[in-house]
Amino acid sequence: MDNPYQAPQSDAPAAVDEHLHYCGFWRRFLAALIDALLLVPLTLLLGFAIYGSAYLDSEKLIQGPFDVVISYVLPFVLSIGMWITFGGTPGKLWLGVKIIDQQTKRFPSLGQSVGRYFAYFLSMIPLFLDYFWMLWDGKRQCWHDKLSGTIVVRSNRR
Repeated sequence: MDNPYQAPQSDAPAAVDEHLHYCGFWRRFLAALIDALLLVPLTLLLGFAIYGSAYLDSEKLIQGPFDVVISYVLPFVLSIGMWITFGGTPGKLWLGVKIIDQQTKRFPSLGQSVGRYFAYFLSMIPLFLDYFWMLWDGKRQCWHDKLSGTIVVRSNRR
């Protein structure tokens, strides 16, 4: 039995997004740069420790099985692990940025994170247009965010 004086209810989700501050292009770019400045020396150091100077001098794409682990598996595991545990990689966290599920507003699930990671590569194909898409999008989402159902927000206002 409905109360005739009660405000009408909507089936739409509550306006939770009004308190979110979507992260823009430059902050995300800087976060990616910080992550690269941390990850590249780590992978070079590990590769050098295992393969010696040949790792740095060789023109081969893959030096061996450990190179696959260092160059491909390690970044994958670190990124996914940080996304589902902390909501971002070191660069994002240092800049006060988090990746969250668009619906639940919690850290992304394992499935979302894996999809987001591989969507990076898919989205690079058309001249990196994916990364510039956030300039036109109302929620500042790149294609990999849209495909995985995530948004990137500022976790604190400075």
